[in-house]
Amino acid sequence: MKIQKLFLLIICLNFSLINISLAAESQIMVTNVTGSQFTISWVTENNCTGKVNLYDNNFSYIKTITDERGKHFIGDTHYINVTNLRSNTDFVFSIVSDDRVDDNNGQFYKASTGSNIIPPTGSFQPAGKVFIKDKTTIAENAIVYIVVSNDVEQSAPLSTYVDQNGY
Repeated sequence: MKIQKLFLLIICLNFSLINISLAAESQIMVTNVTGSQFTISWVTENNCTGKVNLYDNNFSYIKTITDERGKHFIGDTHYINVTNLRSNTDFVFSIVSDDRVDDNNGQFYKASTGSNIIPPTGSFQPAGKVFIKDKTTIAENAIVYIVVSNDVEQSAPLSTYVDQNGY
């Protein structure tokens, strides 16, 4: 009887350790789509590194891209710009949080580049400092999502991450 209880306790402890080490992804977003790039961002339950494995639409590996803040960045927000792509092309990708690969249950995540367009003259660059609710602490490493709209239309989603100075 004592041996069975000890065995059960070891199984429970082992399961708890495995459960703690997982970094479940949520709020996966594709933003900043242009003719040659897009951005992938997500949030994890625990602090970890993040990267994206990019494949063409036939599941042929293209490249691995790391977080914009450096390949060794550890946090619970992850922000990756996928650049130097062909326009009007479909891609699939998996997300890697630490060493855990999330391939959307074998379906992979999907993103497409748009058309190459001539950028408008002038600039529309929203800017400002971002704080948490106390209005004094900088929201460092937060991800900000923006949609520009008028009464009739709205833009595709745009995003940026907040740097150490709050911008």
